[in-house]
Amino acid sequence: MVLKSKGALKGQPPLPGEASEGAKQSRGRGRPKSPSRPKSPARPKSPARKSPSRTRKDSPPLQSSTPKVSSPKARSPMRRSPSRKSPTRAVKTTVTKSAETYFSERVTRPRRTRVDIDTDSDNPDGDVPHEKPQAAVRGRARRLEVQVEKLNLNATDSRSSPFNLIKRATRNSQNREVERVVHLKHFDSVAKKMGEFSDEDDSLMVRKSVSVDRGQEFRQITEFGGVWGALFYMFTTPLTIIALLAACNENQCSFTQMPDLKKYSNLNTWFDLTSILGFFGYAIFLAILSVIPFGGKQITGLATKQGKFQYIMNGLFSCFVFLMIGIGLELRNIPICEFIVKHLFHLTIASILFGFILTFYAFVRSFYVPFNALNAHVVGRNKIYGFFMGRELNPQAFGLLDLKMYVFRLALIGAALLDLTYLYTSLGLNTTPSIKTVDLKSLSINPTLVILVLIHLVYYLDALAHEATFVSSFEIQYEGFGFMSGVGYLIYPIMMATVTKYVVDYDVTLPVWKLTWVNLIFVLGYILFRGSNNQKDAFRKNPYDPALSHLETIPTTKGKKLICSGFWGIVRHPNYLGDILMNLSFIPFAAHVPPVVTSISIILFMIHRSVRDNVRCKQKYGAAWDRYCSKVKYVLVPKVY
Repeated sequence: MVLKSKGALKGQPPLPGEASEGAKQSRGRGRPKSPSRPKSPARPKSPARKSPSRTRKDSPPLQSSTPKVSSPKARSPMRRSPSRKSPTRAVKTTVTKSAETYFSERVTRPRRTRVDIDTDSDNPDGDVPHEKPQAAVRGRARRLEVQVEKLNLNATDSRSSPFNLIKRATRNSQNREVERVVHLKHFDSVAKKMGEFSDEDDSLMVRKSVSVDRGQEFRQITEFGGVWGALFYMFTTPLTIIALLAACNENQCSFTQMPDLKKYSNLNTWFDLTSILGFFGYAIFLAILSVIPFGGKQITGLATKQGKFQYIMNGLFSCFVFLMIGIGLELRNIPICEFIVKHLFHLTIASILFGFILTFYAFVRSFYVPFNALNAHVVGRNKIYGFFMGRELNPQAFGLLDLKMYVFRLALIGAALLDLTYLYTSLGLNTTPSIKTVDLKSLSINPTLVILVLIHLVYYLDALAHEATFVSSFEIQYEGFGFMSGVGYLIYPIMMATVTKYVVDYDVTLPVWKLTWVNLIFVLGYILFRGSNNQKDAFRKNPYDPALSHLETIPTTKGKKLICSGFWGIVRHPNYLGDILMNLSFIPFAAHVPPVVTSISIILFMIHRSVRDNVRCKQKYGAAWDRYCSKVKYVLVPKVY
């Protein structure tokens, strides 16, 4: 409460802090007083100066016999040096201020600062301590504190001091409670950190509980049987394709008959320099095409721990470039197709060698990349397991070439070129002197081979045309680049070509009804595969697209949403189901011979991937994945599995 003096009585000097009438008039004539500059309460107030010639009109002048001595000038209040007093100078009287007047003059309060007002203070004098250093307030909750000025008052003035102190302490305690509510989340995290680094007895328990929570949130998953499974797959994968080519050749193709193994004792059977140079030239030229910003649009991938990667979608353009090169070589009478058919085994060995080189490069490179670029399920594990699964998620060779996208194109373009090569040689065009003299009516066309090559080309070229959806796939986002990707993708075109090779070598002919069922199954699988992948890719890139507003979703704690309608409301993995159906349509062309292993192995791989995907999604999304599984009950086949 502030008390202000309204004025002074006549004939009485003005109270301290109250200007006289003459001072008010002089202030009006001179420079105005700044309203933002308060006067200090400790500054003495001088009485108003009056001119000696100025007298009151209503009182007559006093008559005195003594000579009049002029009084000295009043000292300016701004003067701080001591004045020299004259013996004739009258003594200045000092007006004593009362406590009430003193407090009424303190209109402004000092600026609030932070002071500990803890009730457990050990200060014996009862003084309110000043602000503590920042380093000394460690391990305590944040408090709003005030600095209260200690006043040198008499015993009679103590009744006003507790009032100010109590009022300020109450106001700041309320502010402190408000700040606790606002910064509640921040305070909890800070408290956890202080608990971890405190020297209290329960610090070990706090650290254990935090580690247990983190362990429940993420734990490494062992896949493919761990180290022993990795060794088994690294040994059997190349051996399977070599055994497949040896068991199904131009002379025989059967599960029951043993192939002739004598020729495989010769080193020339395994390695051919021309084939190795030819395959390496094809791979290097495709790498150059993949980094040139031409032939397709440039897109930005999904957000990863390393940021967003840029991709050039020119896989289909690269495929047509190689096709034009092959046609040009044939028109120049360079039998490139005949060379491929004759040296298929050598090209297989070259592709395996190139796959090992890529895998070894990615493995060594993974020890020199940031930690956030590594596969979390492989870090700290056995090096053999890391070599098989892949330590790095998205290796970029020289910062330009994404190795996953690169081997993806190597596999699909190579498979398409091999199918077209076998179709070209089956027509006998490679034996004619010139392709320009070919009589199309005299060509013998096998409808079974044509349909097989046609559905194969749809399978390959569609993946190249929609390779932008591959960016958001399971392989790009979560799989490391290791032996499984490097070597697995490079032997894929050879495995798929064994079915076409068998149909060409043995002139396989299927009845019309089988071909009809093959086409229907393939079309159904293609609709599921392409529709679900496009739907998932569009939703991940823009969940607020109006075209996707009809889809039902389940929110997750990761900030993402799970689609539980449309294609993803039929089964949990409709894209895998579509891929399985398309590979099932390839089985009738080689149902009882070794090339059927190709389609069966791909189907088993897709089933196993669905199991792996379920485990990872359960770990990543938790209760949201459980709700999705309760809504979409079947993994791959409705009413079955």
